[in-house]
Amino acid sequence: MLTPAGSTRCCACISIITGQPVDLVMADAVCNPYVRADIEVSKQLIYAA
Repeated sequence: MLTPAGSTRCCACISIITGQPVDLVMADAVCNPYVRADIEVSKQLIYAA
């Protein structure tokens, strides 16, 4: 699990690499079903091992 500082650094690095704004969201943190559905539609996989 990322610390708040680690999360901020990770988000900034991914944003620099992709050239796009990035939001890092923990899946369990989203309770609103409408927000969750919007995230599911717009999320993009950036790396798969």
